[in-house]
Amino acid sequence: MISTALRFSLLALTLLLVSCTGDADNDQSQFSSIPFGIDEGIVLGMLKDDLQNHHKMRPCELDGNDRAKCQIDDFQKGKEYHFLGKTGVSLIEVGLHKPYTTVDSISFYISKKHRPIKKEDIEKAWNVTGKCLSGKDVDNVRKYDKISSNMIHELSEIKLFPYGDDSFICLAENNNFLEYSYYKDGGSASVKIFYLKGSFAQAVKMILTAKERYESAKKEVDAINAIPPPQSNPSSPTRPSADISALMEEAQDLNSQCRGGSGDEQETWKACEKRDAAYEKVRKTGWCWGSRKADAVGAELDWLLCSEDAYGQTEDKQCIPTNHAKVPPMAEFTYHEGRKALIANGWQPVQTVRWQEKNEKLFGQASDFWEKGYVEVEDCAGTGLAPCIFLFRDVYGNHLRVTTAGEEIPEEKGFAMVTGFEFVCQP
Repeated sequence: MISTALRFSLLALTLLLVSCTGDADNDQSQFSSIPFGIDEGIVLGMLKDDLQNHHKMRPCELDGNDRAKCQIDDFQKGKEYHFLGKTGVSLIEVGLHKPYTTVDSISFYISKKHRPIKKEDIEKAWNVTGKCLSGKDVDNVRKYDKISSNMIHELSEIKLFPYGDDSFICLAENNNFLEYSYYKDGGSASVKIFYLKGSFAQAVKMILTAKERYESAKKEVDAINAIPPPQSNPSSPTRPSADISALMEEAQDLNSQCRGGSGDEQETWKACEKRDAAYEKVRKTGWCWGSRKADAVGAELDWLLCSEDAYGQTEDKQCIPTNHAKVPPMAEFTYHEGRKALIANGWQPVQTVRWQEKNEKLFGQASDFWEKGYVEVEDCAGTGLAPCIFLFRDVYGNHLRVTTAGEEIPEEKGFAMVTGFEFVCQP
């Protein structure tokens, strides 16, 4: 097996050879000179003294060799932070490298529920058009360009690339790097901003160039095939009205209350009943919670016209069965603890992927769970809070889906924590 050091040595050699042939990325002068950051002026490269003068900070702590991390007190009365106009920015942490005078990394959460920020919004705000990559972009390049495919494979091991169409990465001037990870289940997001090291930045630039070549080639092939543009139906809106959007927000709020509550509490059941009624209201307007992909996973679901839904709206066909095995309280449980409690109460793990397909359908933490014998794992995100979903069945034939967040790092006492559950009529 090739060691990690050797693999990245090979990656560096590939970058050198390609750059020598003139097939490297465009010049850095095409990027904006404004660094990524929070709307209130917390940006890469700012002086620590300026940060302390304008923002209340908690005491800094050492974070490894020659590094320190400092938290911004974002719970001050009357003080609110924003990112691209989105409110609810919290848990702001900045990193400083020795001699600890300038900010070289920023991370934070957008905890208030919101519709996902689009990569095009970032490209426009920071003048980095074409310099962002979504999960779909990465998949297209992987299939199109062999050299880039090899680099993507290596860089995926350090979780550099986004998962899903609503998560993305962007690269600006001076190797300013932004990673946006959106979590559809709760409508929240995490953002990391830092300086990407030279060889990794060069690899991302080459993949961005490959994306441009792919998009150009696709346009040419589409023209050759004379693919006609889709005929729009004037009676079918492309965006929900303000009233329908309000109904969608209400349904999502109730869904969070339903999934986050205890199965032994009456309030949880009331929230689930109200949630189902709210989903039904939205459905009657012609909009459904689903996907254009029939085999989509939970992280890929979103609101769309019911006429375009190939998934079958299984996400909003949740149910409250008349008879079911007891669902134990699992608040603040690790998944290992929650799993034991579920099995003790009559819930059995459901194998979601055939053994022959596990290497094709399960990656990263999902594959790790499978190897531990947790065959009920359905999927895990590869970025941000690393959310996962698991499936169980009881003696009555009911299905229960359990969600978690957090990476499994036992040596650092880090474990995936149970964040919620839901009954599903059609798993």
